[in-house]
Amino acid sequence: MNLEYKILWIDDHPKQVEPAKQFILERLARKGFQLRVQFLNNVETAASLKSHFSSDYDLLAIDYQMSNGSINGDQIVKAIRSYCPLTEIVFYSSSPTQELKEKMLAQKIMVDGVYYANRKDLHERLNNVIDTTIKKTFDLNQMRGLFLSCVADFDHTIDELITQVFNQLDTDEKRDEIKIKIKNTAMSHHMTSHAKLETVSNDENLEVFLGMLTSDPKHAVLHNLLHDSDDSELNSFCVRISNYTSEIIQPRNKLAHYMKKEEINGKYTLISKNREVTFDDALFQGLRHKLLEYRDTFDQLMKNMSN
Repeated sequence: MNLEYKILWIDDHPKQVEPAKQFILERLARKGFQLRVQFLNNVETAASLKSHFSSDYDLLAIDYQMSNGSINGDQIVKAIRSYCPLTEIVFYSSSPTQELKEKMLAQKIMVDGVYYANRKDLHERLNNVIDTTIKKTFDLNQMRGLFLSCVADFDHTIDELITQVFNQLDTDEKRDEIKIKIKNTAMSHHMTSHAKLETVSNDENLEVFLGMLTSDPKHAVLHNLLHDSDDSELNSFCVRISNYTSEIIQPRNKLAHYMKKEEINGKYTLISKNREVTFDDALFQGLRHKLLEYRDTFDQLMKNMSN
């Protein structure tokens, strides 16, 4: 699981489940996840389903009573379970849930991980199952992997943004000025590498200079370039990324480098030398919100600079 919670939703009338979709979208947003739904309103044959599983889904929502020449939901569940045995399924209709269970038993379908719902209670059932899947899969190691992956993506995006600024400059003098700023920033963050960094000539490509930077100084270079920009719109992004070190880099460093000491009731204590830090679900949720916030900011900044 990453910052996106992905659902394959099989229903021949997707507009009828839009309220349920909006309900879980809002609940997932509070938890720091973005909802991604792929609707499928017709399944002509069981074999045709397999092509829709090129990517992993966190949940499957399947209506029983299908129309338009589609096979019914119990046959769909049976087909899915033959090659997708673990993903949770919410199976629903307008009929009582007991009838749905009986239809599944009649098909001799493996019922583990299948949850039943009536349409009028679908939003609550989906939300409860989503809570279960998140709590079951999103532990400390998941959060570590998510955070490191997102920061690595941010590093590449920041490289692209710095390159955009560099390519828009109209003189070699201005380009050399940026290279010098990158070198000085790298030297201020990596005190033991002065001798090596000083040997880098301004004639080198920009990629060489960007390679000097780790995540924190990389952000510092971008922040300074935006601050010095004559473009007021670009300049306004300075405030939005000004706390990147404390809100993203520092938690990343703790998650990456501190060792797990103990876990009690969902609270993780990590230790590094004589320093301890505690993470829990509330803090994880806040960190996911920050990752989404910075991802949106970088995307907006990229669009702004590309125009």
